[in-house]
Amino acid sequence: MFPYDDPSVMPEWKLIWIEDLIVSDAVRRKIEIKHGIDVDWIIDQLARRPSIYGAKTNHKRHGKRTLINISRDSKLTIAVFLIPSQKNYGEWFLKTSFTTMKRSKFRGESNYEN
Repeated sequence: MFPYDDPSVMPEWKLIWIEDLIVSDAVRRKIEIKHGIDVDWIIDQLARRPSIYGAKTNHKRHGKRTLINISRDSKLTIAVFLIPSQKNYGEWFLKTSFTTMKRSKFRGESNYEN
């Protein structure tokens, strides 16, 4: 399962602004219980931070989303998938997030190096 339209072409990473990151209770529970990632940590890493880069993706089942990678440590990256609000600029909805290895198919621009 490759997150991009065409797995032979890496996406273009563009600067995005995240003013507010909205998370439903169901998404929060899934990310925290199934994937073991603190959603508040994700929000802290992305909301109102300069220099956040995202890549547009198109998944057969999940549709169009924006991928952001957050470097967790020297080996792990947190892949975060968002969709933009249609009402307010800078407002995004968190759809899912999971841990990947740095050399996985989800790699790309990392927003932070810890």
